[in-house]
Amino acid sequence: MATYGGDEVSALVLDVGARWTKAGYAGEDMPAAFFSSWVGAATEQGASANAADAMDVDAAPQNDAPEATTDGAGPRTRYYMHAGGAAPPWHENMEMRNPIKDGLIDDWDALEQIWDHIFESALRVNPAEHPLLVTESAWNKRECRERLAELAFEKYRAPALFLCKDAVLTAFAAGRSTALVVDAGAGSTRVVPVYDGYVMQKNVAKQSLGAHMLSEIILQQMETDMKITVTPQYKVKEKQPVETEQPAKATLHDRPNTTASYDHYAKL
Repeated sequence: MATYGGDEVSALVLDVGARWTKAGYAGEDMPAAFFSSWVGAATEQGASANAADAMDVDAAPQNDAPEATTDGAGPRTRYYMHAGGAAPPWHENMEMRNPIKDGLIDDWDALEQIWDHIFESALRVNPAEHPLLVTESAWNKRECRERLAELAFEKYRAPALFLCKDAVLTAFAAGRSTALVVDAGAGSTRVVPVYDGYVMQKNVAKQSLGAHMLSEIILQQMETDMKITVTPQYKVKEKQPVETEQPAKATLHDRPNTTASYDHYAKL
């Protein structure tokens, strides 16, 4: 059995959050990849139901997107991701999916697509050649840890895997092994005590309120209280000039079969 330790370990660090995903090499100052955790999923006809799912990475070179098989007549799910921070460009019948809910993995298909994007497009590495360090919440469940290990070893053939509490890593990043970590994220807010590199599980406090909730409240106030029509960028075909202090005007695209989840995400 191989033993990894010291500065020579070429481990990959994977941190998938409710809003952002960070990935890179252990020991470096900054993540090598930083992109949105939201994944677009569109069901298409004309592909074999047994065909492998395809993923398109928008705003990337054309040859980066794996080709989809089109034989057969069954439905196929095609995944879309954006290399930057915005939503994936509009596609018909595309639902927006997020792998994280309340700090736990809720959508394993979306998580797998994010890992695929990290290894194949963002870092361009073979995961079988690098140990993996994957962050987890302080209240992660055993079955979730087991499934992460199954994914890392059976699909990606990683030589080693280490699951580490995100609060512990935050404390270490500040040069502390003992700290009270307050993390206000997109999907939740938590206060986690860390003592000598270990999380004190019984003293963890968390709320399922975060930046997502604040964005929802602001959007609701704009549309309901202030009577402001929020037009997402994907609908705008051409902007029109207006006088000072006048409402904006624009010519809009005809976007049939737009899902409610994509329209709502684009507004935020």
